Amino acid sequence: TATLSRFLLFPALLLPGVPATAQQPAPAEQPAPPPAQEPDSGGRRHIKGYFGWQTDGATDFVLGAEFVWRQGGRFGLSGFTEAIFADDFRLAIGATAQLHLRNRLYFEAGPGFAFDGGSDFFWRVGAGYELSLGLTITPKLHLDFIDGETILGYGIAIGRRW
Repeated sequence: TATLSRFLLFPALLLPGVPATAQQPAPAEQPAPPPAQEPDSGGRRHIKGYFGWQTDGATDFVLGAEFVWRQGGRFGLSGFTEAIFADDFRLAIGATAQLHLRNRLYFEAGPGFAFDGGSDFFWRVGAGYELSLGLTITPKLHLDFIDGETILGYGIAIGRRW
């Protein structure tokens, strides 16, 4: 019996050092992580400076500015103004509604007015793709429908969200 006691005592001394995983309580459930956001999600307001060109038979240089206010994740409203350096200097102002897809690509459409001694109503349809590198860099393309004529505009907008 002494040999049997020593034989049983030896494993009993070793067992307390072995973790008993079957006897540990189950870990508390962790709350679900928040949904991942696109790296560009940024603020709701966005201001951009724009430079580009318009082509309607001749190619004219354009400088402009745009203010965008995002409503939720997919919809935005923007106001813009542009100075078109053509043979006859023109100024354009307008507003567009924007639909943002995947938080970078967006489509926009809205009305505007062009002033060059008189005023002309136009309708703008366009798209852009926002790249965020501290500042946002947005290649843009749009079509302006004015007095039965279609004007192609393209350029780069550089801006900041807040």
